[in-house]
Amino acid sequence: MRHRRRLSRALGAWVVALAAAGSASAEHKAGHGPFGDPPWPEARHAERTTHTLAYDIDVPSFQLVLARHLYEAYPGRVLRGNLPPVLHAVVFTEARLDATGQVVQVEVLREPAGSPEVAPWLRALIRRAAPYPVPAGLGQETVWWREVWLVDRSARLQAMSLSKGQR
Repeated sequence: MRHRRRLSRALGAWVVALAAAGSASAEHKAGHGPFGDPPWPEARHAERTTHTLAYDIDVPSFQLVLARHLYEAYPGRVLRGNLPPVLHAVVFTEARLDATGQVVQVEVLREPAGSPEVAPWLRALIRRAAPYPVPAGLGQETVWWREVWLVDRSARLQAMSLSKGQR
């Protein structure tokens, strides 16, 4: 009798866990949860302007400028300090920006296998943070911005170029 009760409880717990997992995946499909609909930048879009840097800048330094711009657009989404020991996703992106700082293209070079919801969310974050700063004298050329994004389960991120490392 005891064995049957234990088995019944275990089976009940398994059914509850399975139902919760199903509702979590349905939640992501429906656009809810931390990686659902990507938010608009927290800074008012009308108040932000295209920044033109008045000096020539080397590529690695300019990558930092672009990452900081995204941080300024989404201050509540930034993982401050050291990263937690376990991350939800690591995503490699490549964005192409035109001479006005608008995003022309965002490619995900490495999607996280266990977290398919992160890549589209991150693409939208990058696009919605435009216009980005552009270096002086860019003309009609485009700028390629490659970055590795470290993302936790609560949809907060840190750029590898600005990372403080893990705890």
